[in-house]
Amino acid sequence: MTNPEETAPVDLIDHFKNPGTLLEQLKAMKHLWVGSKQIAVASGLITVFSLGLPLTLMQVYDRVIRNHTTDTLIWLVFGCIIAFSLEWALRYARSWISSWMAARFEHLLSCSAVNRLLSGQLARFQSEEVGVHLDRLNTVGQLKSFYAGQAFQMLLDLPFLVLFLLAIGFVGGWLVLFPIVMILLYLWVIKYFKQGLETAQNEQSVQTDRRYNFIIEILDAISQVKSLTMEEQMLRRYERLQANAATSNMRVNFWNAMPSNIGFLFSQAIMFGTIGFGAGRVLEGTLTVGGLTACTMLGGRSLGPVQAAATFWLKLSEADLLQEKISKIARTEPDTKPGAPPFPSAIEGEIELKNVSYHNLNTGEPILESINLTINPGEMIGISSTDTIATNHMLLIMCGVFNPSHGQVLIDKYDIFQWDHTNLQGRMEYLSGNSYLFRGTILENITLFDTRKKSSALDAASLIELDEMVAQLPKGYETLVGGHTNSVLPSGMLHRIAIARALVVRPRIFLINRVLDVADVDSKRVFKFVLDKLKGNCTIILVSEHERYLAEADRRFSLKKGRLTKMGASTQTRPRNIEINLFSPKE
Repeated sequence: MTNPEETAPVDLIDHFKNPGTLLEQLKAMKHLWVGSKQIAVASGLITVFSLGLPLTLMQVYDRVIRNHTTDTLIWLVFGCIIAFSLEWALRYARSWISSWMAARFEHLLSCSAVNRLLSGQLARFQSEEVGVHLDRLNTVGQLKSFYAGQAFQMLLDLPFLVLFLLAIGFVGGWLVLFPIVMILLYLWVIKYFKQGLETAQNEQSVQTDRRYNFIIEILDAISQVKSLTMEEQMLRRYERLQANAATSNMRVNFWNAMPSNIGFLFSQAIMFGTIGFGAGRVLEGTLTVGGLTACTMLGGRSLGPVQAAATFWLKLSEADLLQEKISKIARTEPDTKPGAPPFPSAIEGEIELKNVSYHNLNTGEPILESINLTINPGEMIGISSTDTIATNHMLLIMCGVFNPSHGQVLIDKYDIFQWDHTNLQGRMEYLSGNSYLFRGTILENITLFDTRKKSSALDAASLIELDEMVAQLPKGYETLVGGHTNSVLPSGMLHRIAIARALVVRPRIFLINRVLDVADVDSKRVFKFVLDKLKGNCTIILVSEHERYLAEADRRFSLKKGRLTKMGASTQTRPRNIEINLFSPKE
């Protein structure tokens, strides 16, 4: 078998858009269960070999002891050892195959779920707490036990219960009725546990979501918590949430343990009852001592598959909850329409907004109102606004990250939302004042982990004088960044890494959102130099509150209360010169 990571990708998440019962889901995904036939065959053989000990004891009591046949005893012991060895080997192989199937299922579903989130609409994603998304992704690891783990194996073991009962009937005749009655009684008792478990699981899900969201909230705002000296208050709140979560977990564990606890009592009762009813038949001479011993052992074992199936049945409500959570990811609306053609690779850089409006998804409050704007290729547009939410949304709508509530966004006359715009690298780049670094080296952050762009990345870094700053670090461009290091590195370095990352792809459209408003003095000088190089060579939309930088624009606009209005034209225009080399030596 191959490793789970090497398996051909299957978009499993689509099976959970409208999930049915667990058995219906298993049937729908039967093409994925590579190895299930081997597990079924192994389970059958394990059941057959498990009959070895009861049948050997029957022969020992009825033949070996009575006839003093030592040779027969040796052969029986030898056969029993072989049966034990084969049973152990089969259990080992079954566990390995089952683990492989579970790992494969988890790998495929996890990758499919993350892909669906990454390709989904950002506005929909942001309308829910991060903890909610994390909780849904965590269900993947829990679902694998139902679809390919031990719970899946329980279903395969259940049919072999018939083999135990047939063996008891063959040896003990009507004595098989007692285990059957006790098994039915056990199932009747278990039925009353299901309602209590479902109630506890629903409460557990609610409490887990609350605790997750609270943890993410305080960790995300840990600096504010400390600066306001709110550690004690936050701890008290967490203790209350943890107490509620612990109580709900205790109830779930209690109901989950009931099948095994009650099962032990019923197993003992079956063995005791079999001995009690069978002893009379032994005294009558209609059943041998060996036969009674075999029936007693088989009766005790017969409850094992039923007990496992009862545990599985109780957990079906948990499977329904998990499937409902994962279905929320499966129903995530994609950024692009299914089957949309890829956006053209070569563009001039013309942008046109036609009556674009955007409303908040949760409140319906208008953020952008009827924006109409046409930007020519190579033109630089300056937008002045104090409304960061409106400017963020307008630029991200141009990128295709947010879908407008109304209107169209045309890039070179192409309606961006009618095409697959998930990868616009080399055509459009968005640069914001919040410079984020991913976990990796500085060079990997500039190239976005694409080693083919190393040469362009070093050129871009040299252009903006980033190489001089990086040279002061012990490991240079191989310095690991991301996570907590973002707050340790100088802000000027963070901004330049982000600028270099955008320049590497030589964009035809450059969206710059308040970068100059937050940059240090030296970074502003470097970025001003870059703007001079870019102006006339690509389309630029510059958002800033500073008049000094907006004066460089060919045209200027003001965005207030969601409406875009034209301001006085700038006289500092520059002829378009497409042939200019972005990475030529500094003048």
